[in-house]
Amino acid sequence: MRPKALKIPDLDRRYPLRRSPHYETVADEFHAWFLEQGPFTTEKQRKAFVAKDYAYLVSIAWPASDRRTLWDLATLAAALSERDDEADAARAGASLGKLRASLADVKAHQATTSERRWGPLLAKVWRSMSEYVTPQVMTRLADAISGYLEGCIAYDLKQIDGYRFGRVEDYLEIRGFTIAQRVDQVLTEISLGIDLGAAREDELVKELCHRDVERVIVYHDLLSLRKDLAEGETENIVLVIAAAEGCDLQEAVHRTCRLLDKKMDRYEESARRLRLSPLGWRDDVCLFVDGLNDFTSGLIEWATCSARYTLGETSHWATKTQIVSETPCR
Repeated sequence: MRPKALKIPDLDRRYPLRRSPHYETVADEFHAWFLEQGPFTTEKQRKAFVAKDYAYLVSIAWPASDRRTLWDLATLAAALSERDDEADAARAGASLGKLRASLADVKAHQATTSERRWGPLLAKVWRSMSEYVTPQVMTRLADAISGYLEGCIAYDLKQIDGYRFGRVEDYLEIRGFTIAQRVDQVLTEISLGIDLGAAREDELVKELCHRDVERVIVYHDLLSLRKDLAEGETENIVLVIAAAEGCDLQEAVHRTCRLLDKKMDRYEESARRLRLSPLGWRDDVCLFVDGLNDFTSGLIEWATCSARYTLGETSHWATKTQIVSETPCR
């Protein structure tokens, strides 16, 4: 089935769509600055980058961000996402050297630039964030990015050996390492100006974060299906379900939507249990749960409308009336 022939239902965000009030004053300046760093060599690449609009992603996925944080998170999100697309476009194993160089840099907290295309830009944003984010949270961010890169390297090695996903459960386990949601959870803390500290090791918080990763895998794969098919990418839960359960792609989409409902329900049950626990009395924990929900609402909107996923020349965002609130400045 051709990508355009697939019907992917509008996903229920379940949560309000919020937006940072700083987006309008940051977007154009941010795009111009990012392009000045020189990561793209052609006008087509530069136009495609602006069309994706990572500043808008941050404004709706982390709407509590102040102006500086929005800028830094947009830089980080753009660099990591563009690097990810670059790696996906190469054949299996072709990006191993760059991924390993990036891993060495992040383990050094970007004090080195072994990866020469994105390393210098990541070093700049790392220095900026280190001025207002605690060392403990920066270390947690480095660990999360390292875990993501290690997962990508491990998956690349599996591909070289001819590995193919057999069961949906196997896919979810492996995909949990190759999706950057653990990184995004740390960025949620940063956007809110909080540090959960030891609470991160509480079993209820760990369960919540795990179930958040699983729901993001499912809705992200649904919304990136057309892009993945167009680019020949096989790491997508819809394709795994179609192969494992012997159904066509359209039926696999429907089954994936039903799976998403189950994963969203499981996450919300974890959130309910956490809110009813002693930790649920902590303001920072409540903010974190709400922040993860803002992220889901924002990422569904961005992945539905951004040119990164639609492969169009422009992005078409929700109208003002669909944004229920613009989060006040911190």
